[in-house]
Amino acid sequence: MTLNIYCNTCEQLICAQCIAQEHRQHSHADISEAFDKCKQQIAELLEKVGKKKKELHNTKKDTAESRKKLDTMFEATNKKISQKADKEVARIREMEQKLKQEAQGIYQDRVKTLQTAEDTNNAQLTAAEQILDEANLLLAQEIKTAILHLKQKFLDSIYAIRELTKQQPCVVPEKLCFMDFQEYDETEKSLGRLILREKSICTLRFEKERALHLNYAVESVTAFANEEIVTVKKDLKHLVTYISESNPQSRNWVNNPDITDPCQLVVNRLNQLVILDGPAVKTFNRVSMGRYQLLHQFQPGTNSHSQPTCLAVDDDNLIAVGYKAKGEISLHNPDGTLIRRLPAPMIEDHLAISRKQLMYTNYDMCTLVSKNYSGDTEYVKDVGSPRSVCCDSQGNIYVASHLPYSAGKANIKAFSHDGKFLGCAIQECTYPYSMTITPKGDLVLGGWDLLEIYHHV
Repeated sequence: MTLNIYCNTCEQLICAQCIAQEHRQHSHADISEAFDKCKQQIAELLEKVGKKKKELHNTKKDTAESRKKLDTMFEATNKKISQKADKEVARIREMEQKLKQEAQGIYQDRVKTLQTAEDTNNAQLTAAEQILDEANLLLAQEIKTAILHLKQKFLDSIYAIRELTKQQPCVVPEKLCFMDFQEYDETEKSLGRLILREKSICTLRFEKERALHLNYAVESVTAFANEEIVTVKKDLKHLVTYISESNPQSRNWVNNPDITDPCQLVVNRLNQLVILDGPAVKTFNRVSMGRYQLLHQFQPGTNSHSQPTCLAVDDDNLIAVGYKAKGEISLHNPDGTLIRRLPAPMIEDHLAISRKQLMYTNYDMCTLVSKNYSGDTEYVKDVGSPRSVCCDSQGNIYVASHLPYSAGKANIKAFSHDGKFLGCAIQECTYPYSMTITPKGDLVLGGWDLLEIYHHV
């Protein structure tokens, strides 16, 4: 049996007998014809494979070139990133150096100020120690002839000793110790800025409750326990009283033959009115609104240079009287007997007491001074153009600081008992000639033609 026929339908070789039996209806071809057709199909397939091989080879070459280009661009990109980063680092370092140089300059200036203060205080301390050592050594020997012989030497140097005792310790402002850095957001072009003053948040804030419009300037103001407000009419030297909740038209002019030249007044813990009346200090008992009965008086100064200019009382009803011309404070018992005299350089016409500390201001020197009852300076604060000063029952201190670029305006600055700045209790109020804290805690400001009452918030 010879297989010489190709069944296209079954795709296999068959014989002539198979055609008659099983492949009768199939397509048949001669073996040579089928072989030629097969060769043609294989050739076409190999041609396609050849084309695919060439295509893959070209693609591989392109991929290699793309990889090479990618490597080159990656390297260039990294280089650009590094260059930009180097520029940014250089810019940041430059800003860093500028900020550090600025901080260094401020630091050196402050160190110089502190060193100058230290040198000044050391010089005063050395002089004081030398005087004490010489005097104590001489007195310890108890050689009468030597003491009397050197008496004139001490008398000759008494001027220098007096000058030394008048000198105040060189106290630097607390703000010189503060320095900080505030960084900016990443969107800002600068790293940040130096902060040279500590920002304080004041919890002692007041808001205006009412204002009484007057026809005079208030030189001094105080308040009784029933909220009766007593004022001194500037220049004319009259007392005028108000009830804080009443209409200003209900004011009461005080006509009292025992009050002739009032300038300062204050209410003590016994609810008595203490008045600086000319050269005398007078204590009155309150009978009714605007009616006061003289209890006693005393005259703290005796010579022409002892005209008192300011007045304050403490929680024990001790009376402090200040003298601008003498630069002195005299401390008295309630009956007027002298306890001691204290040096008070730069004192003017405003005085207050906070927890056994005497507080006074000097407008030209822009200072708030605190002294204890022994005459030692507790601190000196830099306060812009201060005038009035008062204290509340917790010992907090309030100072009216004139605003130089706002005529007739002031900020009421608050300080703790130990002199820490607490912030502004009132901002941009009418500039007060005097002020006081009422027994219920209201702050009363007496200005030109105006009496303003603020309550604590």
